Amino acid sequence: MAHQQNSPLARRLCSNAAVKRNARGAAAAIMRRMSTALRFAFMILLGSCLLAQDAPDPFRERAIAMARDALRTHNSHALLGRLLHAAPKRLAGSPGAKAAAEWGVQEMTQMGLKNVRLEEVTVPVWDMGATCRVELIDAKGAVTVLRSLPLGGSEPTPDGGVEAEVLSVKSFGQLRTLGEAAKGKLIFFSRPYDQSQLSTGQAYGDSVIQRGQGAIEAAKVGGVGALVRSAGSGGPQDDYPHTGAMNYEDGVARVPACALSLKASDALAAALEAAAGGKVRVRWTQDCANRGTAPGWNVVGEIPGATLADEVVLLGAHIDAWPAGDGAHDDGAGCAHVLEAARLLLTNAAPLKRTVRIVLFANEENGLAGGKGYALQHAAELPKHVAAMESDAGGFSPRGIGAGGGKAQVEALADLAKHLQALDLGTVKAGGGGADISPMAPHGVPQLSLHVAGERYFDLHHTAKDTLANVHPRELALGAAVMAITASWLADNAALPRPEAR
Repeated sequence: MAHQQNSPLARRLCSNAAVKRNARGAAAAIMRRMSTALRFAFMILLGSCLLAQDAPDPFRERAIAMARDALRTHNSHALLGRLLHAAPKRLAGSPGAKAAAEWGVQEMTQMGLKNVRLEEVTVPVWDMGATCRVELIDAKGAVTVLRSLPLGGSEPTPDGGVEAEVLSVKSFGQLRTLGEAAKGKLIFFSRPYDQSQLSTGQAYGDSVIQRGQGAIEAAKVGGVGALVRSAGSGGPQDDYPHTGAMNYEDGVARVPACALSLKASDALAAALEAAAGGKVRVRWTQDCANRGTAPGWNVVGEIPGATLADEVVLLGAHIDAWPAGDGAHDDGAGCAHVLEAARLLLTNAAPLKRTVRIVLFANEENGLAGGKGYALQHAAELPKHVAAMESDAGGFSPRGIGAGGGKAQVEALADLAKHLQALDLGTVKAGGGGADISPMAPHGVPQLSLHVAGERYFDLHHTAKDTLANVHPRELALGAAVMAITASWLADNAALPRPEAR
C-alpha cells in the first residue's frame, strides 16, 4: 500500500495532521528552554496558529467530498453505460434520438432534478444507410476495397454507383488550378492531419475543412464526387474511417462525399504515385439519404437556487451522436459528466444560491438546432445566465476549465483555479466554450468548457471505435467532479465579468 500512501491525493489529505504533529513537537522543545512569561506568551501565539490551521475551508471540503463521491461510486460510467444501452445510435431525427431524450428525462427525474422537461426543436434527418463501398481498381482490373463511411449530410451515389478516374489534391487552391482536367473525376482530398501540431484540436481544425467543403469545391470544377482523407490522428494502420458533417452550397451541384480511413487513404495515394501519371479508377456506391426534418428535443432539468433562483448556471452536453460507433466519448461522456455533476451537487453541495440547469442538447453534430433553439426559446432569461459550461471533448483525464472571456474571466476564477490545483485537477486557462452554448455568446453569457487530455480524442470520435470500452471509469469520474466543483463555485460566488452582448 506504500504507493497509495505516497500518492499526491494521500499526501494532501494527510498533510494537515503531519504539520500539526511536527509543530507541536517543535513547540514542546522550544518551551522547555523558555522562562515562564515567555512560555505563556508563546502558548497564546501557538494556540492562535493552530486554531487558524484548524479553521475549515467549506468549499475545499465540499470539493474533496464531490471528488471522492465521484471516484467511489463510478456513477458517471454507469450513467454512460445506460445511455449507450438505451440509444447507441441516436443521430438527430432517428428513433434512437427519441429514445435518448426519454432516457434523459428518466435519469433526471430519478436523481431528483426539478422542472424536468423536453423542449422541442426542429432537426434535420439524415440516414447513413446500409452501404458505403469504395473499390480501387488497378490496371489489370483487380479490386481492393477501401474502408469508408458516408459523410454526414451527403447525397447517395447515383443508381448503380459511380466509377471514375481519381485526382488527388491537398488544397482547394490546387484543385482550382486543374480546370478542365477535373471534370468527370472523383476528387481525392488527401491532406493529412498535421501530427506536428501541439494542439490536437488545432490539427483537427486545419484538416477538417476538407470534409466540410470538399463536395462543394469538387462540384465547382465539375467533379462527380469527393473522397476525403479522414480527419483523424491515428497511425498508418488505422483502418477506421471518421464520418462527420459536410456541407452543400445553393446553386452548386450536390455530389456525394465519403471519408476514407487513414490506411485506405494511404493505399489510394500509393496507387496514384505508382501510376506515375497513369489512370487510377475507383468504383463507389453509397445509399445514405437526406429525409427532411423532424421534431427533436433538448432535455432540461434543474437544481433550483435557494436565494438567487432566477440566476442560472448552465451545464450542457449534446445527446446526439454519429451512428458509426456508439458516441461514447462524443458526446455520451459529456452527458454523463453533466448528469453526474448534478448528482454530486445534490448530494454534497445543496443548497446553492443560484439555479444550476442541466441541458442535454439535440443535434450538435449536423445542424446545431438544439443550441440555437435553446438560445431562442430562453432569450428573455439569458441576461440572468451567469455562465454556460459545456463538456464535448471526451471523457479523458481533466486538465481544468477553459474560460472564453479572456484574462478578466481567468482572473475572476483564480480562487476556483486554486482549489482545482490543490486537488490535482488542473487549472483555469483562457479559451473555452463549445458549439451548443455558442448561440448564447452574442447575448453576453460567459462561456466555459471542461478541458481534458485530448491526445486520443481524434483517434476515436466519429468512428466505430467510439464505444464504452474506450472510456476509463476513473478519468470520466474526475471530469464529472471538475464540472460539479466549478458549478458549485459559480453558483455561490460573485458573477463572472460579462462580455458585451453582440
